Amino acid sequence: MEKNRKKVVLPLFIAGIMVFSIFGVIIDSLSNTPPPTQKISYKGYEFIYDGQLWSTVKEKTRIEFLFNPNEIETVYTASLIEKIAAHKKVYITMSQKEQLVQEKERLRQIIAGIMKIPVVNACPQDEEGCENLPLKSCSDALVNEVLIIKIEQGTNNMIQEEGSCIGLIGNAEYITKITEKIRLERLL
Repeated sequence: MEKNRKKVVLPLFIAGIMVFSIFGVIIDSLSNTPPPTQKISYKGYEFIYDGQLWSTVKEKTRIEFLFNPNEIETVYTASLIEKIAAHKKVYITMSQKEQLVQEKERLRQIIAGIMKIPVVNACPQDEEGCENLPLKSCSDALVNEVLIIKIEQGTNNMIQEEGSCIGLIGNAEYITKITEKIRLERLL
C-alpha cells in the first residue's frame, strides 16, 4: 500500500507544479500589459504614442519622434532652422571634451539628410582627437555660405546667435529636442 501511495504522490506533485506554473505565466502576462496608446492631433496629423515613440504617417511613410510634437513645438530655436536652410555648408564644432557626441552626430545626420547640404564635423581649437578634423570658429562663418554651429554642454539651455554662427548650449535632452524640432519643421 505504501508503495502504491508513492506512485500516486509523485505524479500528482509534478502535475501540481505544472498547473501552478501555467497560472503563474498567465498572471505574469496580465500584469505586464503594455500601457494604453496615447493619441494627439498636431497640424492635421494624428500622432500615436506607443510607450516609447510618437509616430504619424505622411504620404504612406511612418515618421517617428522621440518627444510629443506639442512639446517639441515649444522648443525655442531662434532662427536656427532658417539659417540652416539659407547656407550652402554647415560646420558643427564641438570640443572633444564635451559629453554630447551622440547628440552632435544625430544633429549632423538630420541636417545633412533633411536639408540636403554638406555638414562637416569640426573642432573649435586644436586638441587631442581633432587631428583629422578642420578647426572652425565664428570667424569662419560667411553669411549665406558657411554656417558654424557650436555645441557646448551647459546647465542653462540656450541659443546664442552672432550672424552666421550659432551656439547651442545645454544638456543632451535639449540638443536632442532641437534636432527633433528641425525634423518636425522640415518633415511636416
